[in-house]
Amino acid sequence: MERVGYNKAFKSSLLLGIAGRLRDEYIPILNFLIEYSSEHERKIGFWSLPRIIFPVIEEVADILNVNKEDFLSEKLKVDYGWVYWMIYRNGLLHGEQPHSLSYKGIDIDWALSLRAAGHRVDYINGAILLGLDLNRLYHDLLGVVDAEAKKEENKVIISYPIFVEIKTKDNSKLIRQLEELISRH
Repeated sequence: MERVGYNKAFKSSLLLGIAGRLRDEYIPILNFLIEYSSEHERKIGFWSLPRIIFPVIEEVADILNVNKEDFLSEKLKVDYGWVYWMIYRNGLLHGEQPHSLSYKGIDIDWALSLRAAGHRVDYINGAILLGLDLNRLYHDLLGVVDAEAKKEENKVIISYPIFVEIKTKDNSKLIRQLEELISRH
């Protein structure tokens, strides 16, 4: 098995880099979608926004060495972070849309919003609707990242992965393609 490569950096530097990307890349995309949708009759879909932000949340949680679902609940104030993570992150990164759940015969569904009104849990006709406010989530994440970057305990050097580890059971096709790719170099 190939070994993953690691680099060393200050936690605070990694967090500052993420804050910069939130300000310069992610939040401008969010703002464009909000502005466009307010000015045009035909709206632009925004399912791409959770696809963008959940890996960032996961990276920040990894840097801070905390569980990503707990980070969502405790730092970003999204009640039921484990359920939200299963529905939104896993649904949108491993599928085309957020997933719904059924637990003990009760359906738990989802709704996305850009209104900055907050995350909502609604009980409708015996079902549960978990609303995720993407505007709030993006800005709350930026606030947490900025605050964490300033903390003294985050001014330590950590190792973090910079290469992908090859760990598939049958990686013969992957290895063959890598060998071919390298041979053409």
